[in-house]
Amino acid sequence: TLPVLVYVAEYAVYAALKKPKCQKCRAALTEEDKTAIVLLVQENYSLLKEWNRGGLLYPTMFAVNAVTHNYVVPQGLSKQAEFLKVPIQRQFVTELTMELLSTNETSDFDACEKGHKVSSC
Repeated sequence: TLPVLVYVAEYAVYAALKKPKCQKCRAALTEEDKTAIVLLVQENYSLLKEWNRGGLLYPTMFAVNAVTHNYVVPQGLSKQAEFLKVPIQRQFVTELTMELLSTNETSDFDACEKGHKVSSC
């Protein structure tokens, strides 16, 4: 499942970087040294490496964690009766995921000098 989430994270990073063009956002979301990251976690980036023809971005672990949280949190919540009664489930999941990411020690991306926040990037 993780190689697929890494591939989804690549697209999420690609879409997020269309708007802000600042270097801090780019550095927080993509790995510049593609060979180092692929060698570091070969099996997790295998799908991305296999489908890459030179144009794909390599997401940082922060970006992969964000996508993973957005995959795992709704799966866990969907089994709870209380969650099914929440009127705006998407907003609830988004806020919970943002809270989890901001309290996670691996979340080193808060806001850049141009004011972009994790929620807007």
